[in-house]
Amino acid sequence: MGEQFHKRHTKEFVEGVLEAFNDHRLNEEKACELLGVPRTQLYKLRKMWLQAILAGKPFIIRQKN
Repeated sequence: MGEQFHKRHTKEFVEGVLEAFNDHRLNEEKACELLGVPRTQLYKLRKMWLQAILAGKPFIIRQKN
């Protein structure tokens, strides 16, 4: 699928897209397009991002093993 996700986008870019998507400033289709991920991955990333915020921890883009 090309370059790995964490190498394609900066953490700040991903967080910005997720924040805009979560605030309904971006729709699902546009968020997926910007991140280059399918719908299921968008929602996994959003869940990880929200969990980090609620836990007061930094958002880390995980690599698949």
